[in-house]
Amino acid sequence: MVQYHYIIKKLLDAGFIQLFEHKNDRRKTYIATQKGKMMLMNKIERRRKMVELENHLLGGDR
Repeated sequence: MVQYHYIIKKLLDAGFIQLFEHKNDRRKTYIATQKGKMMLMNKIERRRKMVELENHLLGGDR
């Protein structure tokens, strides 16, 4: 079982997310920081390049 509080703590400590303050105290909401958005965009781009390379090596345009 995944322990979400552990993952959220790691993301908070790394500066990738922050707690979003709102009036509903029963539920916590988090938003991505600029650092978190950049990290996510870098990961997406890296995976896009991996798929592009795989398609090239396999000789197809998938």
